Amino acid sequence: MNESQKLSLHVPEPSSRPGDQPDFSYLKVPPAGSARRPELDCPSEDMHDLAFDLVRVLDDNHVAVGPWAMELDETLLLQGLRAMEKTRIFDDRMLMAQRQGKTSIYVQCRGEEAIACGQMISGGNRWRL
Repeated sequence: MNESQKLSLHVPEPSSRPGDQPDFSYLKVPPAGSARRPELDCPSEDMHDLAFDLVRVLDDNHVAVGPWAMELDETLLLQGLRAMEKTRIFDDRMLMAQRQGKTSIYVQCRGEEAIACGQMISGGNRWRL
C-alpha cells in the first residue's frame, strides 16, 4: 500500500460539550415552503440536491406552507397516524425480542415512522395504509 492509499478517519470536535449551551447560529434554516417539490416520476438525479438541504414545510406558526403542503382528508391522516403508532409498537416488541435473543439483529426505526408509513398521493389515486 503506498502513501496515497492509506486509510484515514477524521473525527470532528463537537462545538459544545455536555452541559454547555449549544450554539446553532452557524446553521442556515431556509424559510418554510422555499424548497422545491420535484415531480413524482422525475429521475433521482433531479432531486439529488434535496438530500443535502432542509425541506422545511411548517412555518413558525406550525402551518404547512409551500409546494410540499398538501390538502389531505382527515381519514387519510388518521390512517397514517394509526400506521405510525403500529410501527412504534412493532419496533418496541422487536427490540425486546432481539434483546432476549429471539432474533439476531433488529434495527429500530424510532423517529422515522412517518418515512416508513408515508402516504403516496399520485394524481387522484391514494394508496391507503
